[in-house]
Amino acid sequence: MFAADPARSDRGAGWLLSVEHVASQARSRLLVLDTERLGDGPVATAELPHHLPMGFHGTYVPA
Repeated sequence: MFAADPARSDRGAGWLLSVEHVASQARSRLLVLDTERLGDGPVATAELPHHLPMGFHGTYVPA
């Protein structure tokens, strides 16, 4: 998900938010990446004590 930075006027300047699944530890974490410095890795992370189901585009279950 993209979050624009109102302090920067360049189009596309902001942050990319993504959830990473850490399977070996049965948990997830939120990654915050600067759109102008993606190669530098996350500028912030938020550790979750559990696994967040991968359902960004929707959850599909049998009827």
